[in-house]
Amino acid sequence: MTTYDLAIKRQKTVAAMDKSLDRMARQANEARQFQSEIRSAILNGKRTLPEAVLEYEAKIIRFALRASEGQIKKASELLGISWQNLGEVLKNRHKALMSERNPIIHRKCKSRKEV
Repeated sequence: MTTYDLAIKRQKTVAAMDKSLDRMARQANEARQFQSEIRSAILNGKRTLPEAVLEYEAKIIRFALRASEGQIKKASELLGISWQNLGEVLKNRHKALMSERNPIIHRKCKSRKEV
């Protein structure tokens, strides 16, 4: 690999890192804004604590799904829960977030050979 190729590779890596950092900063700002909205809504009596917790949970899961590009396994690792648990949470409490995940791919079952 030539010096020129290495320089181009480094430049692309730095550009990708900058893009990731910008995305993370944007997400952090959104989280701070949401947190202040929740706080004021609870203090003003517009929202109950369970409603606020549910909304906050949805926001966190949305961030994880976007960061993992819709992959449940990677999102669950970011959240520190099992992928099965995340799937159940999406199916039961946050059905609107199902569109954020990658489509479910059903694999063909291998038939057992008869002995």
